[in-house]
Amino acid sequence: MALKITRTNNAELLARKMELERDLQNIAYASAEGAALTMQEVRDLASLGLLSREERALYDELRRIELLLRK
Repeated sequence: MALKITRTNNAELLARKMELERDLQNIAYASAEGAALTMQEVRDLASLGLLSREERALYDELRRIELLLRK
């Protein structure tokens, strides 16, 4: 596995964080419920292992960004 290092700034990280949160709040599970999920509900689904591989990849990226932003 190759390591990829990219440089960014907080503004770009915040923009990507907002994009990921929006995408995760509207995953397939949310459409079954009929309303957007809260981030707490997304975290709960992730901890229960109920996210698809693609959704989990988005969630993992969000968690990395939150770590970088220390939030």
